[in-house]
Amino acid sequence: KRELSYFGIIDIKPQKLPESHEYAYKKALENHPGAQFILSLVYNLGDEAEKDYRESAKWAKKAANNNFPPAQYLLAQMYENGKGVIKSTQLHEAWLKRSVKAEYPDAMLSLGKLYTKNPENKIKFNEGMSFLRQVAKQKSDISIAKKAQSILMQNNVNRMENLLVKYKHKYKR
Repeated sequence: KRELSYFGIIDIKPQKLPESHEYAYKKALENHPGAQFILSLVYNLGDEAEKDYRESAKWAKKAANNNFPPAQYLLAQMYENGKGVIKSTQLHEAWLKRSVKAEYPDAMLSLGKLYTKNPENKIKFNEGMSFLRQVAKQKSDISIAKKAQSILMQNNVNRMENLLVKYKHKYKR
């Protein structure tokens, strides 16, 4: 029989699908980051178990500390929203950065959006634009690429509008 890939992370035989969370739990206890991430999603979404953000954060932290980029991104979102953890902009950014190091597109998009919100901080703004350009070029997830392209275009429009205002005032007679 063909094995299924559960979230593309661990293989499960079709006859074991109802027991898949037990399998993921067993693997998670063996320190498998993919299984830890799956348990985090199970508790975060509340589809197969009662929704429990603290339990979700516990498993996301384990997977994130095992260098699993999707878990690092999920944990960043949890810190941004204060779900299962204390809300923290510093930890939100720190976990996004760790996920970005692994070139995880969702994290690159989020950090790009975060950094381009403040054009006065030129270093972070330019870094954010760089992340957005990288995501816009990738072909694995077209919807994320299109979001990045949209943000890039809006930033270009905003910069052009600011230049027009600046030059209007400069050359006013």
